[in-house]
Amino acid sequence: MVRFEIPKEYINIPEILKNAGKYINKFGQNAFIIGSEKSFEVVSENLFQSLNQEGIVYTQEYFFGYPTKKKAEAYAFRAKEQQTDLVIGIGGGRVIDTAKVVGSIMDVPVVTIPTIAATCASWAAVSILYNDQGQFVEPFFNPVGPRLILADTKILLKAPVRYLYAGVIDTFAKWYEISPYLNMKENDTALQVMADIAKRAFDILNNNTEKAVRQAQENHFGEAAIQTIDAIIFLAGLTGSIQTGTLFQGIAHPFYNVSTFFPETHHLLHGEKVGFGLLLQQSLQSEDEALLKERIVLFSEFDNVFTLGDLNLKDQEKVHRLAEMLWNGYKEAYAALGFGQTIESIESGMFQVEDLLQEKGVKPF
Repeated sequence: MVRFEIPKEYINIPEILKNAGKYINKFGQNAFIIGSEKSFEVVSENLFQSLNQEGIVYTQEYFFGYPTKKKAEAYAFRAKEQQTDLVIGIGGGRVIDTAKVVGSIMDVPVVTIPTIAATCASWAAVSILYNDQGQFVEPFFNPVGPRLILADTKILLKAPVRYLYAGVIDTFAKWYEISPYLNMKENDTALQVMADIAKRAFDILNNNTEKAVRQAQENHFGEAAIQTIDAIIFLAGLTGSIQTGTLFQGIAHPFYNVSTFFPETHHLLHGEKVGFGLLLQQSLQSEDEALLKERIVLFSEFDNVFTLGDLNLKDQEKVHRLAEMLWNGYKEAYAALGFGQTIESIESGMFQVEDLLQEKGVKPF
């Protein structure tokens, strides 16, 4: 069985928020808007005027901290009191993941307006939930994902480039984590399609990101910018929209999940930690050190090569504990993949990555 969970509309156009209201009013007239203080500042020039022009009533709620189930329930309670018929999430993955859960609790449509392109959260139906300390708890599978995504290309390319580069690496993960399964499930049509989409996103980012960043510095947002954002949000999100009941997961995202239990790593972005996880996966997947070096060189082009020192995990005891948590939490997947099958191999893999990064003279974060 193959199930698809995709938005009704996805629009990636520079300054789309000037016309946001005419797209949003198809889904509701009384909006409960969740965003961070920074994200509200970024969209305020165009979004709220457009909502007012379309007669959309709205309430702004500020978001702080991490997306938790309790926080989403509190927002939903307040939204119900105001007879909300639409939830809008504005910002990065934490805000948007929370907004999606609020919409699920209330059974109303969700509109997402990303202000950074660091993940595909604005597309994905799933929300990643944490506790108040920022530790990963569980994925929350929303029955319905966002109905509308308004991606303002200009806003996303004007954000600090660190977020875009993290989104590039997180999108690379879709290809790197899916591809090992291709030889195991040669006749799985859905997997083949997911892999094709993931590889296309990978290629688009390699060919367009540098140009998009350079042109954005000149206040130009053309095809390179649009394709870059499409790859991070649309294509990366689409791979996860093809649901077969099997999770094609490698090392990188489990590495991120486990890393959240080490508060000393919280200064790094999701994609930045996923990047180290992808290097670890390559180390475990192949004895060919040249392939790992190639991946390090590629990630360097996107300022994304972080050492254990950058993660504040250089202490051997911490590395061992992280390896132990990875093995205990995901050993069934690793048994199927054929790599990372012992705590010792995972620990050794992390130190191999560290040694090669040091060899290349990677600067501390």
